[in-house]
Amino acid sequence: MTFSPTLLPLATAFGLALLHSLWIGLFLYCCLRSVLPFLTAPRARHHAAFAALLVFTAGFGYAVYANYDAGRICENLLVNGLPRVTISEIIDGTPVTAAAPEPFLDRVTRELPNLAPWLSLVYLFGMLPTLLGLGRDQFRSRRLRSVGLSALPDSWAGALDAELFAHPATRRVRLYLSERAGEVMTLGFWSPVIVFPVALAGQLTPAMARAIVLHELAHLRHYDHLLNHLQQVLKTLFFYHPFVHFLGRVLDREREHRCDDWVVRHGADRRTYASALVLVARQVHQPFNSLAMSATKTPFSARVRRLFGEDERPRGQFVFAGILVVLLALTHFGYNNFSADAGAVDCLREQGGTAIELPNTPTSRSAGKAVLPRVVAD
Repeated sequence: MTFSPTLLPLATAFGLALLHSLWIGLFLYCCLRSVLPFLTAPRARHHAAFAALLVFTAGFGYAVYANYDAGRICENLLVNGLPRVTISEIIDGTPVTAAAPEPFLDRVTRELPNLAPWLSLVYLFGMLPTLLGLGRDQFRSRRLRSVGLSALPDSWAGALDAELFAHPATRRVRLYLSERAGEVMTLGFWSPVIVFPVALAGQLTPAMARAIVLHELAHLRHYDHLLNHLQQVLKTLFFYHPFVHFLGRVLDREREHRCDDWVVRHGADRRTYASALVLVARQVHQPFNSLAMSATKTPFSARVRRLFGEDERPRGQFVFAGILVVLLALTHFGYNNFSADAGAVDCLREQGGTAIELPNTPTSRSAGKAVLPRVVAD
């Protein structure tokens, strides 16, 4: 399999960016782990994690841009087929008599642009399952929003309508009982729908139902249904990177903690809310849907303990701060070496034609020694 001359520069730059993303993610991971313990509010932790995700995405995009250079292939085509020599051996066209040994790291760096297009191809094949999973979740969400829905009990409607119309972000939200839903979920992007499993209708008291709905409304008021869609798209694109999966866990946890605090601040009794969470969690049987916002998306046992004052914040800021200092000292090495050569096109077609001219000297012919070619532009 060969790459076309027009796609090869992009495939090379993308493959090198995949390599760059490894140290970029490690650097941001240490930064975030160093900062999180100092942030007491779940909202601040959530924003810090989401900002790290956006910075990582921007860094990957910049790595693609910085490594895209279609004009460097002329150097690569010539240098890769010749022995490596030092500058001191090239004086006024003097024939080269011996090749200097090439260090291992230099050889690996020189070969990376040749392997980068194949790395891009492997990435595309690897992303296919996660892309299909995202499409499956979107299809399930659409069916849950439109099939098997019925009206809420009258005892619930009166208490919930006031909450829906209290904020502009929730006035278009509709609440239904669902025969297909396995848990309480918020579905949709532009016009969200909150669905309750039919099995919960006879088990939740109006106070419990109000507490659970307040939790879902907290997601909507913070626009979590929009941010979660963006998070899942980025998680699909960077499926290979452990830092992105770590960020996903942090975002899901802090998002739920923030909504739990919001529910308590708006008058829900802690015991009633905790009992509702436990009851809803016992009824969960729906397959996991990454695009749905639900009260049980994260492990709820720690959340219940947190409601009663047992907060478990991440520790270890000093350890990761030390690692961060080391990474700061080594950052320049990774970027400068991995992006030494990138891009590939057909030189003769894309740059107006070039010719490789060998010096025509009697010394070089009689001695039979290797001569370094010289590129002459037309």
